[in-house]
Amino acid sequence: MTLEKDPEEEGSVPTGEELARIREEAMDLANIGIYRYRLDGTLVFMDRGALRLLDIDREIGDPSELYGQKLADLLEYIDSPGSLRRLILEQGFVKNLEYHYRTLKGEERWAQHTAYRVRNQVTGEPEIQVLSRDITDLKRTTLALGASERRLRTLIEDSPLGILVLAGEPPGPVMINRTLLHLLGRPDDGTFEPEREDPILWFHPEDRPRAKAGLKQGGPWVRRVGRAPCACQGLEIGRSGWSLRSPRSSSTGAAPCRRS
Repeated sequence: MTLEKDPEEEGSVPTGEELARIREEAMDLANIGIYRYRLDGTLVFMDRGALRLLDIDREIGDPSELYGQKLADLLEYIDSPGSLRRLILEQGFVKNLEYHYRTLKGEERWAQHTAYRVRNQVTGEPEIQVLSRDITDLKRTTLALGASERRLRTLIEDSPLGILVLAGEPPGPVMINRTLLHLLGRPDDGTFEPEREDPILWFHPEDRPRAKAGLKQGGPWVRRVGRAPCACQGLEIGRSGWSLRSPRSSSTGAAPCRRS
């Protein structure tokens, strides 16, 4: 059996200018720019995607206007000037290198570079070609999450309540604050390794099944557990966790969390 093309479908595959336009649109969607420069930093090529990365696409109508200019005149360095160039000269190729810079308008940005050394087909001169992807939004989100995590850690460390954070499957200790270390009679000099212990064993033997059952429930829960008057409560930290809390004052008639 022979399959024949429908005459109406011929020409449906984009070619020439249409294919170039589709490629450019795909690069725009991916926030990718391409540029090439000589080893002395002189630009020999730049596309509109690179103009957007530098935030000069409104000021420069045609990227070819910048050919012959120094790349250093189009941005403010935060990372060491020439660091990408040095890596290329040493290795010949770099992939997904994070690059931090500031635009001429004063905005901090981050890009991910994949770059390699090429030769100019006319002059034979070595040049560096860079495919650069804007990762500014992703980087800002990552930095914000990191700052949030540091604030949470500070709150846990400074809490007057004994707090233990567990995560993973099965849950295991990943953080314990100084208050709980004191309650357990453990050193707070950084030598104690909670991940090597089973926190269920910190409860009275007769209360351990109830503590273990509560931990397996998952999600926020609060419960008194027999002779060890400690409340266990879920923590919303992105992973399954719980906090072990002791009474703030002995005036309540409750003893601190205790080991068997």
